Amino acid sequence: MKKIARLVMAMALVIALAASSVTALAGAGGGGTGVIPPPAPPRVEGIPDVEVPEGYVAFYDFRGDVVITVENPTRVAVFDDGILALMMGVGLDVLGIEVIGFAQRNLDNLGWREFGNATPVPSGTLFMHDVEPLVSVAPQLFMTGARSFGMCRYYTGVAQPRFNANTPDFGYGTREEQTQALWDALLEVEPDMAVAHMTVNMAAANLRTDMRVNVDILARIFPNAANALRSQFAQIESQLDEIKGFVQGEGLNAVIFRVTGTAHIGSAFGYNTRWSFIYDEFGFEAAMPTGWPYSPAQMTERAEAEGLTLFDIQVQTLLEVNPDVIFFVDSTEGETGYGEAFEQLMANSYIQQTQAYENGFIIAGLPNTEWYTTVGGFPSIQRMIDDVNRFITLYRASEAQATTPQPPVPAPAPQPPAATANVDFSSLPTRTVDGVNFVQFRAAAAAHGVEGALSWNGANQSVTLSSPQFATSFVVASVGGFIHNGRTYVPIQFAMDVFG
Repeated sequence: MKKIARLVMAMALVIALAASSVTALAGAGGGGTGVIPPPAPPRVEGIPDVEVPEGYVAFYDFRGDVVITVENPTRVAVFDDGILALMMGVGLDVLGIEVIGFAQRNLDNLGWREFGNATPVPSGTLFMHDVEPLVSVAPQLFMTGARSFGMCRYYTGVAQPRFNANTPDFGYGTREEQTQALWDALLEVEPDMAVAHMTVNMAAANLRTDMRVNVDILARIFPNAANALRSQFAQIESQLDEIKGFVQGEGLNAVIFRVTGTAHIGSAFGYNTRWSFIYDEFGFEAAMPTGWPYSPAQMTERAEAEGLTLFDIQVQTLLEVNPDVIFFVDSTEGETGYGEAFEQLMANSYIQQTQAYENGFIIAGLPNTEWYTTVGGFPSIQRMIDDVNRFITLYRASEAQATTPQPPVPAPAPQPPAATANVDFSSLPTRTVDGVNFVQFRAAAAAHGVEGALSWNGANQSVTLSSPQFATSFVVASVGGFIHNGRTYVPIQFAMDVFG
């Protein structure tokens, strides 16, 4: 069959998208501008009004270009981690893919990364694809993502170079020569190869819309998998709607930021930014609508004037804002989300004064892969839903405890040994909240020589300490105490009254 025209460009649309992308990217670093970036431009949807040969389908890709590709392609290349996750979430076998070229990434530890019966062909990186492996794939459909748009500039005629300093050299000359060599080689082995820009907008998130459009496109390309694709997306939408309704009903605000090192926290993301789906799709109000309320220059100037570090200024600012919830993506510890930066944050006295810390609503352990690298895939969005539900479980438990009627406080029980009356509480685990000093109850008992079994009654939120020579029981909230990280804290005066 003669080579089919794949792209029908509307230049006004391309120019508008390019201008919007520049504006959005300028505000994508997490704020400090005092201005909410503009929303993402709307996706072009629907079925293009173009003539399509039998056995082919047409669709609008992410940039609004018309793409015509063979239906049910068996040889594909995918250079967007989110699209790859979307496809693997359904199953490459379900899609009917036999050979797949992709960017070699450190994603092999993910449980959902399954190729099934398809032959995987690692083919360079997102920023520079390797020609020889891709030639062996001879893709009928080449799907490229935002980080790989620069590799398509010779093919599309749109100059969008995006090269990384660590871009590998596969021996084809300069990066520009290598890029051109790629398309020359691929079009020689597969003249009818279609190229589609498929991604989600990571500069001004429009996650659900982008996922819905991408699911619709894949369902059109792979009609045998259409029901599976749309069924999974319907389940995702149902969960998102339930969470959003609950969060908005409670009027909760949040801030989300990503730590890349211990010298500073990193970017705080407000509306129309990379992680604004925490507001758009999960229903939180943005505690920092434009990101950090101060510009980087203002924060640096303030740090120098006060003799503090940038980290000090950032944690003071977080206390000033005092969000209900803090979501914490930590890229310093790979997939675990609990790196040195998180430990440093939790040990900071300003953070410990925030209501998010006091209530246990700092939600860490957000894996960098699902929350950043593979956004837009079924496994990724499900992990995000699970993480937000983790907060909702904590919130509901906290609310239930606060509204549970408390019985009267039992009188202090029998006298403990008198020889331990003089105890230095400053040497014990203590906390100060609203000017009141609290001590960890078990530590106070041990300091007074009382060793025994400490039990927790979840039904009435009470603690019982019993030993051969001493016993006492009390409802935590009724004595003004609280639970923190699984430990019972009581006012020091109460401990003195109990233990003498």
